[in-house]
Amino acid sequence: MFCIGDIFGDPSVCRVAGMLPSFLSAENVDFCTANGENADSGSGITARQAETLSAAGVDVITGGNHSLEKRFLWPVLQDFPFVLRPGNFPSAGSFAGFSVQPESARLSSAEASAGDSAEESPVLPAVFPGKGTAVVEKTVAGIQRRLCVINVQGREMMRPLDCPFRYTENALADLRAAFPGQTVPVVVDFHGESAAEKEAFCLYFDGRLSAVMGTHTHVQTADARILPGGTACLSDLGMCGPRRSVIGSLPEDSVLRALTQVPLRMRPAEGPPAVQGCLLDLDPDSGKAVALYPVNRL
Repeated sequence: MFCIGDIFGDPSVCRVAGMLPSFLSAENVDFCTANGENADSGSGITARQAETLSAAGVDVITGGNHSLEKRFLWPVLQDFPFVLRPGNFPSAGSFAGFSVQPESARLSSAEASAGDSAEESPVLPAVFPGKGTAVVEKTVAGIQRRLCVINVQGREMMRPLDCPFRYTENALADLRAAFPGQTVPVVVDFHGESAAEKEAFCLYFDGRLSAVMGTHTHVQTADARILPGGTACLSDLGMCGPRRSVIGSLPEDSVLRALTQVPLRMRPAEGPPAVQGCLLDLDPDSGKAVALYPVNRL
């Protein structure tokens, strides 16, 4: 399978979609995932972008800390079952002093296309849109294959969400209940800042997950390895974004922000995008990783 790092901006969506069909064919890739939380100018993903990536061969689009920032994009999480967001975001629940909107009152895609009008709404949804787990089924060489993709977000140097370890434990229990006695390879997109937290997660789940691929830092790490239990790990897949940038943003903005400590708005950089990610060989019978190869296409 092919796991693609954070896709930053629409030019990078187009670059990935343009190269993907031939790449997947040449590398005999059966499944493909991509992190798309930065696709819409650094925050969220549009319906058009999700459809473009899906048509090019991406089976599951994962998310991160920007997935829920633009409320007018929430219908994408609601309407597209292959677009995930971290599953360990807490539920809104019911809060005194706030009205809680039922699922039937969520924004539709048509309503969302009118603009970001929901940003000013004080109404909280009973359940935030989207989910953190998806199971993909495909016929590969005449054999029915499944892949489970789990999307979680770290908590070190990030917002304190629910525990990603416990969410993954529950997701694995649900998977076993749904497919009793069957082996379903499981790949996790761990969206987080801390390499230490990602390594702890990998070691804790070694032998129970096929792979843990980190996202969020936009810098591809050099620690690709397979743990003794058969779990492939990479702290960060890297970024699909402008080569001359600071993690996707204009260098001028980043330098000025660093020099002055003023929280300036980061504007997307332009220019030819690189494509980064990782190829994984998974044993369909055991679900364990056999090999992994980082990809860096400039």
